[in-house]
Amino acid sequence: MTIPEQNLTHGQIISYLKDFLAKLCVSTQEDPQIQEDASSLILVNISTNEPQLLIGKNATNLNSLQHLLNILLRRQIEEFDKKLVIDINNYRQAKIKYLKEIVKEASVKAMTTKKTITLKPMNSFERRVVHLELVNHPDLTTQSIGTGKDRRVIIKPYSSEI
Repeated sequence: MTIPEQNLTHGQIISYLKDFLAKLCVSTQEDPQIQEDASSLILVNISTNEPQLLIGKNATNLNSLQHLLNILLRRQIEEFDKKLVIDINNYRQAKIKYLKEIVKEASVKAMTTKKTITLKPMNSFERRVVHLELVNHPDLTTQSIGTGKDRRVIIKPYSSEI
């Protein structure tokens, strides 16, 4: 599983991922789909008949797989300064859609009641989605509170006294 060149092409990433998944005895339905965003993220969606194995409970396996692949790529290529974001059967995309719906409901509640709304504990990926969804909201602000597995986001209206 070595990547000889310093600059990764999408084909090299696909080959690396397929080899890695084969060693885990996981078959893919098609080649992983890769997109790069404006920042230094490389978004990879893997289609498989065994998504539950790769995703795990609360995406624990998915997050671990993503972390491991990023470490391996950085060890293979010293100048690899991008971050792979792994998705399995569009799980993360569905999660983002769900989180945006939660944020919409919570933001309406925060504005109508003029009270702080505390969301359930979330991992860093989920908290980031919430913060980005409301970053430009004129009447609300977000803040992460807590530590570890209890870290969560609060949505609060701007105080008229500020």
